[in-house]
Amino acid sequence: MIYRYISVSAEQAPWSRSGGLAEVTGSLPKALQQYWIDHRDHSAYDKIEILCVSPLYPCVWRELNQQGLRLVPVAEISLEPLSKLNAQIWSLDEPTETDSEVTLSHVFVDIPWAFDREHLYGPPGYSYHDNPIRFASFCVAILRWIDKLNSQGSNDQEEVETAIHAHDWQTAFLAIYQREGWGAHNAKILYTIHNLMHQGLCNAEWLPRIGLNWSSFHLDYLEHWGQVNPLKAALVSVDRVSTVSPSYANEIFYHEFACGLDNFIQANQFNIQGVLNGLDFEQWNPYSTPHLEFHLTEQANEEDIETWKQCVKQEVAPSLYTEQQIGFPPLAVLVSRFDIQKGIDLILPALETWLEHGGYLYILGSGDPLLEQAVVEFAERFPEQCLCKIGFDLTLAHQLFAAADLCLIPSRFEPCGLTQMQAMRYGALPLATPVGGLRDSIAPLNESSVNGPQTNGNGFLAYNTTSAALSTALNEAFSLWHTTETWSDARQRALATDWSWQKSAHRWAEILDELDELK
Repeated sequence: MIYRYISVSAEQAPWSRSGGLAEVTGSLPKALQQYWIDHRDHSAYDKIEILCVSPLYPCVWRELNQQGLRLVPVAEISLEPLSKLNAQIWSLDEPTETDSEVTLSHVFVDIPWAFDREHLYGPPGYSYHDNPIRFASFCVAILRWIDKLNSQGSNDQEEVETAIHAHDWQTAFLAIYQREGWGAHNAKILYTIHNLMHQGLCNAEWLPRIGLNWSSFHLDYLEHWGQVNPLKAALVSVDRVSTVSPSYANEIFYHEFACGLDNFIQANQFNIQGVLNGLDFEQWNPYSTPHLEFHLTEQANEEDIETWKQCVKQEVAPSLYTEQQIGFPPLAVLVSRFDIQKGIDLILPALETWLEHGGYLYILGSGDPLLEQAVVEFAERFPEQCLCKIGFDLTLAHQLFAAADLCLIPSRFEPCGLTQMQAMRYGALPLATPVGGLRDSIAPLNESSVNGPQTNGNGFLAYNTTSAALSTALNEAFSLWHTTETWSDARQRALATDWSWQKSAHRWAEILDELDELK
């Protein structure tokens, strides 16, 4: 018997990315592959196939060319009645062990009119007007391709169990079209919410254009305040619902976190599983990453760590940390997308406290033009203590975490968050709001946190999501920075924390086992 795990997402590192979703969908399948290899003795399947499916954007071609890789055609799929043009399914030509019992393959859905564009979802701050039919067509192609795959298995007289792991609103149409009988009717679907703020809402006029009947447009299914809501419909159509941290799984039952779906979620009493994401330790590695000129040694003591951070500070912010300067004031960094969720407007007023104490600041990010302008103007007010760069720069992000003493994460809500893990991996203590995965991953050192200081503290949590609470936490962090031993111990704990995908993969495998047992 073959077990086929199909991970479907609108982006996947390293091929395409706009944020944390790509990092998760790029890392989790690899972690599951290793988990299933390590536990083959307990498997009921003769073979496990892992298929990672995402759209074929121009950025995918660029990454393939850069790595010297090529694609091979797999199938041509009809998109009727959504489009008269067919989709082409491609597979990455990568070496696999033919006798391996657990294989992993990368598959790309090529729909040129939908995905041959500069951006994944639209220019910064905007969405493509036809995103509904772009991703609806993507999902139709996948369901029909799965049917082809399974029919090949039946011809070979091999029984196949299929689990589809659908990520975020762009894949919600998988559950909707499966429910409507468009394909893959025997597959079980696990649906993971990475951010409930993005639900794929669109005008009701799209309903016939994406091949759905008006009879499906009602409050218990697709309709949401007069609009089509694919995520909402998926929640009542899939076999299991999950999200990316235990705290967020609880929070989305409540108004302030549910983004308009609290009544619907409460009424259906969904059993939502929350699994904290992991971090790709190969990509985020202070001992060997190519993004750093100076590397930490695995046997480093506290003096070595401090010397390493000082070297990176001078490399990344020479205008702040000059050779003539006496001492190394603490550096706080903010590496973030600039939007309402990330709380940039909350942290800027609070940061004046940090600078008044004599701390330094470096901000990296992009997004909302008004927030970009606010960040630039803030940095211009404090030219001797603050730097900023507008844009996305992965190398600079690595360098900033390596240089930083403190990493700021002022989110209004945060389903999981990877920034706090990336920062701790490089010995920077996170200072964050007490929401979602931030609450689950940060043990606070500060008195003002909701539960007070923890003996295993590895960061700071504000008492709520306000500028005043963040200012208080910043005051506490600066005071504690002067307590060298306490700060050093917390930094050692942060560096030693295991954020790898191994623990998360174990829990995801359990959820998939539960999914498999459903009849």
